Amino acid sequence: MGLFMAKVLTVRQPFAWAILQGIKRVENRTWQTHFRGPLFIHAGKAKAFAALLALPKGWTMPREEDLAYGAILGSVELTDCLPVEKMRRRDRLTTGPYCWLLSSPILLPVPYPCAGQVRIWDAPALEVLR
Repeated sequence: MGLFMAKVLTVRQPFAWAILQGIKRVENRTWQTHFRGPLFIHAGKAKAFAALLALPKGWTMPREEDLAYGAILGSVELTDCLPVEKMRRRDRLTTGPYCWLLSSPILLPVPYPCAGQVRIWDAPALEVLR
């Protein structure tokens, strides 16, 4: 265990859950980022259950009351940020205009409650296994 400082992105549920399960590997944003590397995923308090999330065979959507809100849930690697035109060559379902490519999800043992912010923000000091 060690002290690890990183950047954080707030994402609505159930998308935060899907990212950390490795189901959602592309995060669509209206803005691009030049940041690459470890990125904590914070589940915001706002819900996006009106959005339809297509799950791979064998996966079941958790009940809304079983999801954590207002907390950092884990981390991923942000490996690239592509304009949607380049990404659609690989995946026609992306919406963009910018597609953030995510990999290597790691769940924290326990959600870390904190307020979210817009854009990428600095994480509070967290004790994590990395």
